[in-house]
Amino acid sequence: MAFVLNDRVKETSTTTGTGNIALGGAVAGFETFGSGIGNGNVTYYAMFHTTLGEFEVGVGTLDGSSANLVRTTILSSSNSDSAVNFSAGNKNIFCTQPASRAVFLDNSDTVALSSGVSATGNNLAVAGTVDGRDVSADGTKLDTVETNADVTDATNVTAAGALMTTGGTMTGDLTISDNDDIIFGAGGDLKIRHDATDNNSYIDENGVGSLIVRANNLLLKKYTGETYINCTADSDVKLYHDNAVKFQTSATGATLTGALVGDTVSGNATFTSVASDDLLAVYDTSTSTIKKATIANVAAQGPAGPTGGTGPAGGTGPTGPTGPDGPTGPNGNAGGTGPTGPTGPTGPNGNNGGTGPTGPAAGFGTPTASTGPIGISASGPNTAKVFAFTIPAGATGPTGPTGPTGSGGGPGPTGGPGPTGPTGNNGGTGPTGPTGPNGPNGPTGPTGGTGGTGPTGGTGPTGPTGPTGGFSTNSNAQVNSLGVGTGASGTGGEIRATNNISAYYSDSRLKDFEGKIDNALEKVKALSGYYFRENETAKALGYDNDKRQVGVNAQEVEAVMPEVVTPAPIDDQYLTVWYDKLIPLLIEAIKELDDKKKDK
Repeated sequence: MAFVLNDRVKETSTTTGTGNIALGGAVAGFETFGSGIGNGNVTYYAMFHTTLGEFEVGVGTLDGSSANLVRTTILSSSNSDSAVNFSAGNKNIFCTQPASRAVFLDNSDTVALSSGVSATGNNLAVAGTVDGRDVSADGTKLDTVETNADVTDATNVTAAGALMTTGGTMTGDLTISDNDDIIFGAGGDLKIRHDATDNNSYIDENGVGSLIVRANNLLLKKYTGETYINCTADSDVKLYHDNAVKFQTSATGATLTGALVGDTVSGNATFTSVASDDLLAVYDTSTSTIKKATIANVAAQGPAGPTGGTGPAGGTGPTGPTGPDGPTGPNGNAGGTGPTGPTGPTGPNGNNGGTGPTGPAAGFGTPTASTGPIGISASGPNTAKVFAFTIPAGATGPTGPTGPTGSGGGPGPTGGPGPTGPTGNNGGTGPTGPTGPNGPNGPTGPTGGTGGTGPTGGTGPTGPTGPTGGFSTNSNAQVNSLGVGTGASGTGGEIRATNNISAYYSDSRLKDFEGKIDNALEKVKALSGYYFRENETAKALGYDNDKRQVGVNAQEVEAVMPEVVTPAPIDDQYLTVWYDKLIPLLIEAIKELDDKKKDK
């Protein structure tokens, strides 16, 4: 439901009594309430009997079918400003502007808005509240507002609790809503925001440079005070765990508090070429420290060589001596010579030769590549590794004399660790990360073209003669173009005059001087005069001059003399320059230039 007023809305009615008004159709040359006001909307109406003196003015609501107008409020009537009990006969009802609800400038230059609210000249009188505040009761709060405050004056703007577009000091909080960015850099290189989706805060640097945090001393802490990292200028860096220092740098190195967890042996390949000056890490149990030693420094004894084999059987002993002669027999007859006595028995075998001495033990040669690799294995937890070194046997000594068969040798040593298995396949691709926040809104598109002119409406009745036109000293008016002493050009925003234009003031009696403009020549040298043509943005704002023009750059002027730069009338997001106010700068620059010439 909306409140609507429209021209040339008029219908007939034969309604009687004080109930709803039945609409009978549009009068010739007018339109119906349904077309001009719209179903369900509210409007002002006036109704009168065509032959009797009955009339009524009020607020009415059109029903959903546009067939009836409901009398909502009676403003004035022939029945003492109450609802009229209309008699039979024809009536006309039309949309109107009640005098009691009109806003107009009376002959005292006063505009009365409602009871207790009026505007006379430059004064606004309010008997009630403004935006819920009683101005008359709180008026003392306005007493400190500077008279004729100038929004281009940094002092005034700061006093009002605002900031100049060129910067200033903010004394209150700056609150940014969730998911909104504080953006730094022309390309949005650095953004700071709080993301309500994951309740995280982000500092995003997406430019080609680096994010550099600089401080004499740098602390990274928990919100409630626990320290994570403490960096002190020209001193140490500390890393904390649960607010306790675990790693601290110094001029000579770093100190680790606690165990350095990790297995750095098993993950490395086994080397088969080891020189005597290669280093081993050795854990000294007497001092509980890890030390380094060369292979040649490690006192390692190889096992004894194997027992020599059984020696060969001893040789046959020599023939025993001839036994003694038998006794001389009696003299017998001379007989023949007796036979030769038998050979004496063979003497016993000589004793076996003693077992040859055991060969010397295998010597411990200096470990070289020819004696095989040194096996290294690790066991125990990561915080206290025990390293076992398998030293290969020394070279076998020379074969000793054959001795008795030695006892069977013990089992051979356990073989070294096998080679590292092949690297496993790469893991699968991780899930896609969450969608990033929406980008900033794009720039506003150009204004669409003006629609075609609608058909001309019928001629309305002649209204009462209005007040004499023209401007007064209290008028607030807007014109397309203005001609003073000559015709207006028709170019929007252009003022033409056939004589001088006098404005503002220069009288010293109206000014508190604060000194002359310093470094005027350097400021002028920072400015440039340009040829230019209007670009597409200017044309979209309504400018239409294709000629080459001359001017200055408002941003350059603002950098050296912001007092002469102001928002452009066409749109306050753009700047313009008060060219006449550049003359004081030029005067002082010429004087400085003249002084330099005199000094030469």
